[in-house]
Amino acid sequence: MATRTVDLRSDTVTKPTEAMRAAMAAAEVDDDVFGADPTAVKLQSEVAKMMGKEAGLFVPSGTMGNLISVLVHCDVRGSEVILGNNSHIHIYENGGIATIGGVHPRPVKNNEDGTMDIDLIEDAIRDPRGELVYPTTRLICLENSHGNTGGRCLPVEYIDRVGELAKKHGLKLHIDGARIFNASVGLRIPVDRLVQAADSVSVCLSKGIGAPVGSVIVGSETFITKARRLRKTLGGGMRQVGVICAAALVALKENLVRLEGDHKNAKVLAVGLNQIKGLRVNVAAVETNIIFFDIVEGSKISGEKLHEHLVERGVFVMLEGPSSKLSVDCKKKMATKKLYLRVIGNWRVKMATRTVDLRSDTVTKPTEAMRAAMATAEVDDDVFGADPTAVKLQSEVAKMMGKEAGLFVPSGTMGNLISVLVHCDVRGSEVILGNNSHIHIYENGGIATIGGVHPRPVENNEDGTMDIDLIEDAIRDPRGELVTGGRCLTVEYIDRVGELAKKHGLKLHIDGACIFNASVALGIPVDRLVQAANSVSVCLSKGIGAPVGSVIVGSETFITKARRLRKSLGRGMRQVGVICAAALVALKENLVKLEGDHKNAKVLAEGLNRIKGLRVNVTVVETNIVSILIFFDIVEGSKISGEKLQEHLVERGVFVMLEGPSRMRIVLHHQISSSDVQYTLSCAFSWYSDSSFLSKHLYPTHLHILV
Repeated sequence: MATRTVDLRSDTVTKPTEAMRAAMAAAEVDDDVFGADPTAVKLQSEVAKMMGKEAGLFVPSGTMGNLISVLVHCDVRGSEVILGNNSHIHIYENGGIATIGGVHPRPVKNNEDGTMDIDLIEDAIRDPRGELVYPTTRLICLENSHGNTGGRCLPVEYIDRVGELAKKHGLKLHIDGARIFNASVGLRIPVDRLVQAADSVSVCLSKGIGAPVGSVIVGSETFITKARRLRKTLGGGMRQVGVICAAALVALKENLVRLEGDHKNAKVLAVGLNQIKGLRVNVAAVETNIIFFDIVEGSKISGEKLHEHLVERGVFVMLEGPSSKLSVDCKKKMATKKLYLRVIGNWRVKMATRTVDLRSDTVTKPTEAMRAAMATAEVDDDVFGADPTAVKLQSEVAKMMGKEAGLFVPSGTMGNLISVLVHCDVRGSEVILGNNSHIHIYENGGIATIGGVHPRPVENNEDGTMDIDLIEDAIRDPRGELVTGGRCLTVEYIDRVGELAKKHGLKLHIDGACIFNASVALGIPVDRLVQAANSVSVCLSKGIGAPVGSVIVGSETFITKARRLRKSLGRGMRQVGVICAAALVALKENLVKLEGDHKNAKVLAEGLNRIKGLRVNVTVVETNIVSILIFFDIVEGSKISGEKLQEHLVERGVFVMLEGPSRMRIVLHHQISSSDVQYTLSCAFSWYSDSSFLSKHLYPTHLHILV
C-alpha cells in the first residue's frame, strides 16, 4: 500500500552507496589471515590514526570487537569488568564476555544520560585483599554514544575522570564506540580527543557512517597483537576482506560529514512527535540520531497499533519492550616462516616477470564476475536474518550438502567452533578428533580455550583417517563428538564412522574446508559424501575461491542453536550479502575448475619429485595440495636449505609456504594455469643451476619434464 519506504528501525539497515559498491568491485585484496590485504591494512591504519592510537584491527562486528577487547584486557582467569547495567555489552551481546570469555561482569547503574556515577564505579572496584572471595577488577567499559539511553553523549570531561580513576587503580578503560562518530559530532569534540583516556576502542563502521559490514578495534601495538590472535581463535580471521574494507573507507570519507544532518533530522522528528497528543518525547535528550518516544499512560493508542499503522504506510520503527515504547534511528538515506616469506616478497618480487602464488588456495583474488555480483548484490541486515543474498547462499549450500539449513560465518574456524559447541553444549563434553587435524593444530585451541570442550586426539594415518578401533577405544562419554579431516576420506570410511557415532549416541561433524575438492577427487556427489554427518563446515574461500566465508549446514534445530552462538562470538554482520554474492558466483563458476587444479597439482608434484634433493610422495597428491620434503644432507656441507629455496623462488615471483625446517607446501587453485606450473618447475630447476649443483644433482629425465 505504501508509495515510499522510510526505514527508521536502526542505522544498521542502510544499503551500500554506488561509491561503496564500486570500491568493493575494484578493491585491491590479498589474504588478511596472513596480514597481507592492503585495503584492510589501509583501513586499520586510518581508523587508528583518527582515534589517536597506535594500531587497529578489522573485525566482523562490534560485538566481536568488544569481546576481543575485554578478553585482551582480562587475560587472567578470575577477572572482572565494571560496565553499565544498561550497556550494549551487558544487554545485547549474548553474555559473551562471561559465557565465551569467562570474565565476570560487575554492572553499575547507568544514569539517564548514559554515565555511571564515578563514586559507584569506584565502590565497585574489588579490594585486592579480598581476592580469596572476589574476582579481580581489571577493566572499566563505557559506551559512547549510549544506545539504550537514546544516543546520549558522554562528555569528554567525564571520560577523562573515568580514565584517571582507572589509572589510579591500575585498571584499563575500554570504550564501546559503536556510535563514537555520532558522539564526536554531537559534542563537537575531535574523536581522538574524546577517546584519549581509553586504552582501547571498538569503532563500528556499519552504524552511523553506513558501511555494509564490520568494526575496527584500536589500541596499542601490544594490544592489537594479542587481539589479532584472539580474532583467529574466535573465527574472525577472514581472507580477502579488502572487498568490505573498501566500502568502509568510502564511508569514512563520504558519510562522516552527514552525521550532523542526521542529528538535525532527529531533533526535527522528535519535536514533531512530541506535539502529537498521546505521544511523549524528551526532546532535550535527543542529542544524536536516536529517538525514544512513549505512549502516554491512559491513551487509547497502543504501541503495537501505532507500529502496525506506520508499517502499512512504509514507515518502519522498532518496538522496544512493552507496547508503550518505540524507537527510531535517523540516518543517511542510502539504500615464523610465513612472515619471512611475506617480508622477502615485498622487495624481491619486484625483480620477477610474473607472479605465481602457491602458498594457499586462500590467496585467490575475486574474479570480475564476483566483483560485479558484489557491486549489485541485494542486501539487508543479516543480524535480523533479512539479507536476501545471505539467505539464498545458505539455502543453496544446505541443499548441495543434503541438509535442512545453513548459516553463513566469516571463516571455517568459526564454523568448526560453533559446530562443536552446538553438539557439545553440556559442560564436561569431549570431542574425538585427529591429532593432525586443522581443528586441533591450526585453530588456536578455540574449542577448549573458548568453548571449554575437552579435545581427545586420535592419531591420523597418512591418508587422513583415524583407525575405527582407536576411535571406539577413545569414546568414554556419550556426549562426545567426532570430527574428521585431512586427505580425501572415502565415503565408505565416513559411513563407518557415522555408524560408530550412532551406535554410541554421538554426533558426527565434518570439517569440510576442502569438501568440494574431496568430492571431485573421489567422484562422489558431495551430498552423498557427507550424508552420515550431522553437521558440516563448508569453506567458500579455499578451493572455490570466494573472497570470504564459510557456511555451516545441519538440521533446522542445529542451525537455530548455531545462529545464537554466532552472535555470542561476535559474527552478527550486517549487509553480508555483498560477500555472499561473490560466494554464489564461486559456487556457479569455480566448482568445475577443481579437476583442473588437481591435474596441475599432479603434474607439479611429478616434476618436483624428479629434482634430486626434493622428495614428493606423488601417490598421495589426490587434490590440490603438494607437500615437498627437502633433504639437507644430499651433498655434505652444502648450503641447501628450505629458506634458500624459498628465497630463490620468491625472487622469481613464485610464492610457496615453508612448513618447518624441511617441508614445503604448495597449493594449486583456479588462478594457477598449466603455464604457471611449468614456470614454477623451471624456477625450481634454475635454483640448482644457480647453486652450482648442475646436472649431476638432477635425475636425467628432469629436463624432459621442463621442455
